[in-house]
Amino acid sequence: MASTEAEAVDEPKFLAGLPGANALYDHLTKVLLKIIKASPERALDGFESMSVQVKNESAAVAKAVAGLSDEEKARIVEAATKQLHMIKAPKKVTTGEDGEEEPEEEEEKEAAVIPDIVSNMKALNWAGVYLDLRDDLTYRLALSIQKLATAKDLQAVKFWGVVNGTEKNYFVVESKLEEYPEEEGGGEEGAPSNKEAMGSGANECLYFVTNSPEGEWTKLPAVKPEWIISARSMRRFLTGNLDAVVGGFPRFPWKEVAYLRAQISRITQACTVAPKGVYTVDEEAEPEEQVPAENEEYTGLNPYKGDLLDNWQFTRPGLLKQGRCTPFVAEGEEEEEEDEEEMSEEKKAEKARLEALKEKAFKPLLTLSTAGSEFWRTYVTPSVHDANCYAVAASLSWPGAVTVAQGKTNTFFYTGWGHKQLSDNYSPPTPPPFAPEYNLLEDPKRAPKGDGLTPEELADKATAMLTEESDPQAPAEWVAEEKVGVKDEHDEGDDEDDTAAPAEGDAE
Repeated sequence: MASTEAEAVDEPKFLAGLPGANALYDHLTKVLLKIIKASPERALDGFESMSVQVKNESAAVAKAVAGLSDEEKARIVEAATKQLHMIKAPKKVTTGEDGEEEPEEEEEKEAAVIPDIVSNMKALNWAGVYLDLRDDLTYRLALSIQKLATAKDLQAVKFWGVVNGTEKNYFVVESKLEEYPEEEGGGEEGAPSNKEAMGSGANECLYFVTNSPEGEWTKLPAVKPEWIISARSMRRFLTGNLDAVVGGFPRFPWKEVAYLRAQISRITQACTVAPKGVYTVDEEAEPEEQVPAENEEYTGLNPYKGDLLDNWQFTRPGLLKQGRCTPFVAEGEEEEEEDEEEMSEEKKAEKARLEALKEKAFKPLLTLSTAGSEFWRTYVTPSVHDANCYAVAASLSWPGAVTVAQGKTNTFFYTGWGHKQLSDNYSPPTPPPFAPEYNLLEDPKRAPKGDGLTPEELADKATAMLTEESDPQAPAEWVAEEKVGVKDEHDEGDDEDDTAAPAEGDAE
């Protein structure tokens, strides 16, 4: 019944009553679409040939579909249905009287603003950054990201990149929230957490990942410093499964979701750049309050300076050795400081030495010249004399991380395996040395006491103290239970004699 109604609705009115009206209308639509895409000089002359091509293509598709099994057809229909759902905007959800969520049928959420992902991908290709992303895949990703941003009320959304995996790839989206929720709980085992707060430092943005545009997006957790520190000391391929165990040495005791988040943070903080002038800071503010903000007076990129390292700036703070963008200060550490006038010279010297060892946050908006040409490559393509030229900054430390700028727009993108470039072949660090054998005589708490004993006698006494203890005995009041119905392996008697009768109610 549903199919009949659909055919009645879809049938064009000007072909009403004509046998095969729907098939004819579909064919004409495909032919006109093919002509529009080809844009020939004389469309009428090529109409017949294109009509034949459309017929042959339709026949080939029909033949291919006829050769598919029912399972394959069902899988194709399911994938098409998922793509269809991406086009529809998510509906608002209200809470009913019974406390259950009910979607509103009439009102729909206003679509969130996202960048033109398809145009950004084409700009990267024009700039010489060739990505293994088909146009249809990019379009489906744009629809999926649009739906995600609308459903989650995300801001500053952008397609961050693709991280390859041995089984599946990760598509990564970066975004922000207008207001971040308060975090609950501390670090491991109830200790205070040294994780940077959401909306600042390495946790300035939220990240969502999925294995396919039709799949569900998963929000990655806030990155912890210990994840970054451990990830720096190892090198492991991702699998594409967030719950997978990260093998290798040194050991990474968390799941792949933590390893992926750490690598994303390392790439983002080290490779997010923009042409000079796109961002600005308040020079009169305190150093810790100087946060880069978009410069409304930026007039656009000068292509003649697009290939200069001094004309590009880091827009994100770099990661310190402690896995944070800002130095960690424990609670109460500043309050315990003594007045310098009351401190002795030795304490002052010790304090100065410790201050020199402390890490300091990187200054904002450093230029790429501070890193050097061995870590960055900048160029203009196709030529500085071309009005539509692109300026490109490509990281040599993290292959696959590039920023393309043209006029007032700039796009950052990453595609790769999530590994940093090494000058030599990677070799895991050597395991730590074996711990020396325990010597009781060297233990100040347990060493045997004996005035007048020779070293040999002390050693014998220590050996006697380390003698293996006998197995503990069971308490006197404990009685072993009798084993009922257990037949000895050498028992060759009748099985019926050794089998316990079934309890009442167990028999059929």
